Parts: sequence; structure tokens; C-alpha cells
Amino acid sequence: MTEEEKQEAAIYRVNNPPKYHCGVRAKLQRPNVGVPPKFTPFFRCSLKTRDGWPACDFNEYIYGPRSHWPTEEEVREFESGKKPWPCTTTPSLRCKCGILPTKGVVPSELGYGYYCGNSYGEYWEGRTCDWEWFEGRYELMLQLGRTKEP
Repeated sequence: MTEEEKQEAAIYRVNNPPKYHCGVRAKLQRPNVGVPPKFTPFFRCSLKTRDGWPACDFNEYIYGPRSHWPTEEEVREFESGKKPWPCTTTPSLRCKCGILPTKGVVPSELGYGYYCGNSYGEYWEGRTCDWEWFEGRYELMLQLGRTKEP
């Protein structure tokens, strides 16, 4: 691909961003002021997870292949109720500060699940956020909230 073809493809990609596997059109994230522009743009999904983070995001060469495009037949089958939407990926779990969580025994030692691994200090003195999730956490918190101290 020549430089001229790359420029044309880049302009096309910015004007016509790819779709995600779920069929939602991606949104191009612009770099912050003062940050050098990247050769590979960063695309972000407009759908949000339950905690407010984008459902998915990815980097892609502007002149590279698009993400999954549902065929007309897949769309018709979905609209008629015969098949579910052809979404093949699910968003990664993220903690409150936005990083991918660490899997293991949570710091509260109440269960095995995911917790924020973004620690600070020379000897990992603390975590950036106190987010943790494990199976049955919600029920445990409800039960602890109902108990009284003697």
C-alpha cells in the first residue's frame, strides 16, 4: 500500500468508523491536547457497562480490516426473533479506576473473585480503588447489613 493509498484509507476510516461485533458503530477517540497523534487510532463503543465504562474498545490500523459486520440474513433472523444478535464477544470486567482486575482471593478475604490490582507505594501499600467482586458478594452485603452488633 502506497502512502497516498494509506492517506485515502485513513480519511475513509475516520469518516466511516468500524462496527463492533455487536453491530454498534465505533467512536474514534481523539488524543488529548499535547499528546502526539497515534498511527493506530483508538476506537471506543458507545454502549456502557453497568458501572459506566465503555462496553469494548480496540486499536486498529486505519487501513486494516473492519470488525464483524452482520450479514443481511443475520439481521433478518434477529429481527424475526429466530436467532439472537450475532454478538461474539463480551466486554472485559473492569474495576472503578478502569484497569483490568486481578483474579484471586479478594483483599477483604470474603471470597475468590476479582479485585483492583492498581496498587501504589514501594511495597504495594494500598490500592487506587477498593473495588472487588466475587460470586455472592451482593447477597453477603445484604446479610451483613441486616445483622446487628451486640
